[in-house]
Amino acid sequence: MAVLINSDIFIDALRGSEDAKQILNILAEGKNAFYSSLTVAELLSSKLCDDYRTRDSTMKIFSIFEKVNVDDSLAQKAAHFRRKYSLPLPDAIIAATAHQLKAELLTTNIRDFSKVGEIKIRNPY
Repeated sequence: MAVLINSDIFIDALRGSEDAKQILNILAEGKNAFYSSLTVAELLSSKLCDDYRTRDSTMKIFSIFEKVNVDDSLAQKAAHFRRKYSLPLPDAIIAATAHQLKAELLTTNIRDFSKVGEIKIRNPY
């Protein structure tokens, strides 16, 4: 089954979480692990990526997985989820991406994403 990795998993890995690092390593060995182009913006704009080395290592982590760009179809589905579930736009985009891929969303944000009945979610820790 395909999995979509939410930004919180990458953030946990950057903060040194061994659980997050282990999950990413396991996913790197398989196939069908995706991330959203939105996740790149979220991570690179965070304080965790203030220095060049961290930004560079973050981009190397991303290169292991498959990126999904936000296109018109995805934007329309995100708008639908945002209206239907009152989600913040970034969460709506991630939910729409998981839905489009028919992927399980790996996230620690179970509370917000559990509103979206059209996707499968799992906290990987």
